[in-house]
Amino acid sequence: MEAECGTVVSVEGRFVIVEAQGGSQCEGCAMGHSCGLGAKDRPRRIRMRNSIGVAEGDRVLFTLQERTVLIASFLLYLFPVAMLIGGAAAGAAAGIPGVDRDLSAAGGGIAALLVSLGIIRLLSRRLERMKSVVPILVGTVPPEGG
Repeated sequence: MEAECGTVVSVEGRFVIVEAQGGSQCEGCAMGHSCGLGAKDRPRRIRMRNSIGVAEGDRVLFTLQERTVLIASFLLYLFPVAMLIGGAAAGAAAGIPGVDRDLSAAGGGIAALLVSLGIIRLLSRRLERMKSVVPILVGTVPPEGG
């Protein structure tokens, strides 16, 4: 995948926050306006390991593997929807005595959705430690005019 360009907006210990516009992989994506990774009209902020020792204000090049985009899409969109539907079906099937079936379905769906958010949080931390799933700094961009 081709390298993208961004600006380091803060340094947080061994990590940096890089601000960048939506990359080439974001063009034509239907989720562009709601995705934190790829909205073309607003910059995105990406946390990545400061593997090359950059400082705040530096222009950098980084890569984001296609696998990363697919995993993030599944984790942030498909998984919560699947949990919501599964929880609603389980809640309707359980049929709590004295409670309307629709209310049981709604409760099951909401409970499963909340569980999915907790799972996403745990998986996000674990995935962040995997080098193959996070953006990687590959270099700096020389200042303009110099």
